[in-house]
Amino acid sequence: MEIHSLQLSNGIPLIVVPTFAGAPTSLQVWFLCGSRAEKEDEAGLAHLDEHLFFKGGDDFPDERRVERELRLLGGKYNALTSRENVFYFITSSPRHLSRAAHLLSDMLIHARMDEQAVKKECKVITQELNQLRDNPEDFAESEFTRFIFGDNPLGREMLGTKKTLRRFTAADAKSFKRFCGPPNGVITVVGDIELEKTTEILEERFGRISQKEPVNWLPFRMAESLRRQP
Repeated sequence: MEIHSLQLSNGIPLIVVPTFAGAPTSLQVWFLCGSRAEKEDEAGLAHLDEHLFFKGGDDFPDERRVERELRLLGGKYNALTSRENVFYFITSSPRHLSRAAHLLSDMLIHARMDEQAVKKECKVITQELNQLRDNPEDFAESEFTRFIFGDNPLGREMLGTKKTLRRFTAADAKSFKRFCGPPNGVITVVGDIELEKTTEILEERFGRISQKEPVNWLPFRMAESLRRQP
C-alpha cells in the first residue's frame, strides 16, 4: 500500500491511498476550524455549521435532495466537530467516488444557510445541550475540560451556550465559513481507486475552493494553581 501526498491547484493537501481491489472508498474532508477557532460570541458556530452543511447547496438544494443522494450512494456518511477540527466523510462503492465528491463539495462550498434553517438547528442543538447533563460521562468531561482550560476557547463547551444559540443568524453561520478552505484544509481518499483519475475528480470539485482566513489559535497558558509544583 502506497501513500501519495499531493496538492490541489488551490493549495489544499491531498492524501490518496489506493488499497486492495473491491475495497470501499472513503472520501474525507478535514478543516482546521473547530471550536478553538471561535471567538467568545461565536461559541457553538463550528458545530452549527456542521449541521447546516447537510441542508443543501446549489446542485442539491435542500435537505431532502441531500439525503436522497446519500441513500443512493449506499454507503456511510457523517461529520464530527472537535475543538481543533471539523471532519466530513462519505464512504461508498469506488464507482460512486465522483458522485460523492460532487455532493460533498456542493455541501461545503455552496451551503444554503438561511434564517429558517439556522433557527431550527439552533433549537436542535439547544436540546443536545440540555441532554448533556443527562449523561454523567459527557457532563464530567465537559466540566473537567472547563476546569483545566478555563476561559480559553479550549475550555468552552463545543455545543455553544443557550445565549449564543438564541442569538445566531444566517450571517453568523456564513461568517464561520471563513476558515473552511486552504490553508486550513486537507482531503484524503482511501480505497479501491486509481491515482490519476481520483486526482482529476477532486481537482474538479474541490480545487475551486477559494483561499480562506488562516486559523490563529488563542495561546493557552495553564493557570499557576494547576502547574505541578517542584
